[in-house]
Amino acid sequence: MINFDKIKRLFSIKRYECGVLSQKDTYQLGQIRLKRYSHTVGTLLFLPETKKLWEAIKNSLIILHYNTVVYDYSIKPETEKILRPHFKDILLITLDLKTAAIKAGLASRGYNSLAWSPRFGFNCKITAWGFFEKIIGYKKPRLPEWLPYCKNCLACHRNCPSKAFSGKSIEDFEFDIHKCESIIGEQIDDFVTQNNIAPSMWDGVPGGMPNVCRACQDRLPCKARIRDK
Repeated sequence: MINFDKIKRLFSIKRYECGVLSQKDTYQLGQIRLKRYSHTVGTLLFLPETKKLWEAIKNSLIILHYNTVVYDYSIKPETEKILRPHFKDILLITLDLKTAAIKAGLASRGYNSLAWSPRFGFNCKITAWGFFEKIIGYKKPRLPEWLPYCKNCLACHRNCPSKAFSGKSIEDFEFDIHKCESIIGEQIDDFVTQNNIAPSMWDGVPGGMPNVCRACQDRLPCKARIRDK
């Protein structure tokens, strides 16, 4: 067994937040079919031939990394450099990362469907490592499933140039990813020039979408963050 405090001490408190998912949640979130993940390199995917490996995972470590650059997904090799010298029996795994962060108590879900951290806001990347030894001693923070700001705020609607959001409250919220990708994808060059937004251009990167402006991330009142505890 591995004590969570041993893992937590490896990561800078100013740049990282760590949490743990149970074996059951890890297995469940690993089965969710995610767009463009089929050609991810170096990540354990849930496939018939990998099912036994998934079943052997005792817990997963969910890591939030403070990062304001929307297309920078360096967290995976960076976290491996931190973890690998101390834990040999681990695997980088593909999960529904936003839901994983919420289930681990590290974030709440925003109306824009993104995971919002009390310390980093939306300025964070998420990764997951599967551990074949049980992790003990993790105390899950108590965060609401939905970001409280969202109950009286429609900033996502107002800021989304592709009109991908619909509904007038959390209860009837809908987000159309096809509008987000196709409309902005066609107009991305003109749009980013006019609005001074850095697009995400990394297709094929876990968690990344091509040609997305991220206006629903960068132009919100809840963007404020608390970086230090």
